[in-house]
Amino acid sequence: MKKGYLLLLVFIISFGFSTTLKGSYNRKIDSLEVMLKNYNRSDSIRVDILNFLGYEYWVVDPASSVMHGNNALTLSQQVEYKRGEAMANRVIGVADWALGNYDQALNHLFPALKLYEEVKDSLGMANVQMNIGLVYAEQLGYQQALEYYFNAEKLFVSLNEQGRLATTYTKIGTIYTELQAYDKAFEYLTIALKIHQDEKFNYGIAEATNRLGLVFRAQGDFENALEYLHRSNGISVKIEDYEGRAKCLENLGNTYLIKGDYVQAELYLKQGLELAESIQSKKWLKDIYLDLSQLYKEQSKLSQALNYFEKYSTMKDSLFDEKKIMEIAAMRLEFEMDKQKKNIEIGKEKIRLLEQRSRNRRLWIILISSLLILGAALGYFAWSKQKAVIKRDREIQREKDALNQSREELSQAKLENARLVETELTQKLEVRNKELTSYTVNFIRKNELLEEIKKDLSELESDKTSASNKLKSVLRKVNNNSSLDKDWEDFKFHFEQVHVGFFKNLLAKHQNLTTGDLRLAALVRMNLNLKEAAAILGISSESVKTSRYRLRKKLDLPKEENLVDYIIKAGSK
Repeated sequence: MKKGYLLLLVFIISFGFSTTLKGSYNRKIDSLEVMLKNYNRSDSIRVDILNFLGYEYWVVDPASSVMHGNNALTLSQQVEYKRGEAMANRVIGVADWALGNYDQALNHLFPALKLYEEVKDSLGMANVQMNIGLVYAEQLGYQQALEYYFNAEKLFVSLNEQGRLATTYTKIGTIYTELQAYDKAFEYLTIALKIHQDEKFNYGIAEATNRLGLVFRAQGDFENALEYLHRSNGISVKIEDYEGRAKCLENLGNTYLIKGDYVQAELYLKQGLELAESIQSKKWLKDIYLDLSQLYKEQSKLSQALNYFEKYSTMKDSLFDEKKIMEIAAMRLEFEMDKQKKNIEIGKEKIRLLEQRSRNRRLWIILISSLLILGAALGYFAWSKQKAVIKRDREIQREKDALNQSREELSQAKLENARLVETELTQKLEVRNKELTSYTVNFIRKNELLEEIKKDLSELESDKTSASNKLKSVLRKVNNNSSLDKDWEDFKFHFEQVHVGFFKNLLAKHQNLTTGDLRLAALVRMNLNLKEAAAILGISSESVKTSRYRLRKKLDLPKEENLVDYIIKAGSK
């Protein structure tokens, strides 16, 4: 077994995990497949080969990565190889992240972190913490993602793992870009790019370059954005990073769309769509569907725009439903509580050992005292007895001190557990708040898109050509999809998750308010402008202005009092 393991190590050193030449992924995969075929023993070496195969498939075929990871996981459990089991869970978790299966990803990443802790593998712990941060980032849980990224950063610094540290900096820079903290984003990404260039790690160079392009795009610098994105795409093609290239193609298409270059936008988006479908990447398919919908809307290709918008909505719902978000939060809480439970069990074991030691010591004291009584004079017996009593009292005091310390440790564990529960509740509220904002934005975008399509179709309907009946059919489909009442009920549900008791409190003060008044009051509470409110209510901006004036009259507000401030105050207890 030792000889086989040495051969495996020679292979790993020969090929490495950095990607510097075109086709190196395929060569490593082919070599590992041959090694797996020729190695017939079911032991830890086979587990390692399967894990290395799964690792290499991450960027070219995530589905194959999951398959090899599952095989490694099953075998590692059979041969009781914890380090291999930890790596197998990580392989599956990252592959599921690449496929957009975020809840399944965490189902494997949290056990991987626990196993790495048990085998005291700091590098494995750091890698998994960064991977968990990736999943939270995709679910818009930016603060949770940063928490895990910074934990990983500390471990990588202590281990002097510059390459992994640079990758972590790329992830942190990406989060700061989403939070519009562009100076911080640029700082982290520039450091990451410099480290990757020094180590000639092309995968990391491509990723950091891509993220810098997105920082420039977010600030309106399209020239630099396109330069960095094209450079990143070229590296991804060279190293055959299919997942990274799908991302670059979507970014390029979106950037050209914003610039108004529809020919280039369609070219890159269609290439990205084909690649994302081939690797089954839900997250990039979602973004490309939305980009194509907007592209065809801008070109007045309304049927195509509606078709891609419906695909986007379906894909988005499969990735961001409330159930998955709650499952992820519950999974993290379960993991943290399991750690606390383990600490409590260790404390209990310490108490049991202390009690057993105390009983043993008492027995020895009695035995020694008895022997001294038999062989000594009465005077020596009295002195010995006194000495034994003093010694016993000291032991008892030490045992009491130890028990008190154990109780204090248990109390601290309970307090920590309560803090975790409180933190999870706070995070749940933050998720709901983000979800309301996201839902409102999608609500507005959907209604704006449908209104524009309805307007164009209505103009075409007046043309009594042979296509009139087909256009009427499409117009009915749009009308059927623009149900204000259903959208309002969905919006009301998400709104009351964040602003609890708002409608009840407002009606308690003003019983004359209608359902329409309450809808408008909710939009005012969110401080939406006239255009945004009009898009949600399905009316013109002037009608919204009139409705706000009537609402002020019903609320009997003086001219000098701000409507938004009053609505916020009246909707609270």
